[in-house]
Amino acid sequence: MNKIGSKRKLQDEGFSQSGMSRIMAPKLPKTPEEMEGELKEKRQNMRLDNKEIDDKSHFLCAKVEEIFNGDVDKYFEFLEHLHQYSQKVVDLTEFLNIVDDSVRANEPLMNELESLLERCEEAQKEWPSCSRPSKRLKI
Repeated sequence: MNKIGSKRKLQDEGFSQSGMSRIMAPKLPKTPEEMEGELKEKRQNMRLDNKEIDDKSHFLCAKVEEIFNGDVDKYFEFLEHLHQYSQKVVDLTEFLNIVDDSVRANEPLMNELESLLERCEEAQKEWPSCSRPSKRLKI
């Protein structure tokens, strides 16, 4: 009887009958507030050595977010494209071509964004060589 009571307690606490594995509840879709919280956290974790570039990047991301007028999906897509650019999956020209039309329609913002990304590339060239990819040895 004691064993049955302990199984019931495990089940009440969210464990399977064996007590070894946690019962996984189906993953619920994220609310807009949760998604916004994740985006805010990602923005806060983006750090650059150059304070001017850092301030400008936060300002431009806020302007892009404002343009999307609360459309978290479009803003998240923009951040994904920006991440692809930062990882050198796409070059600057390709990045500027794939950003959303609503961002491209704002010519001053596009000019500022292009200028910022060019300055980031220049600043990155000055980083220590340990941040650059190393050459592979031929075997």
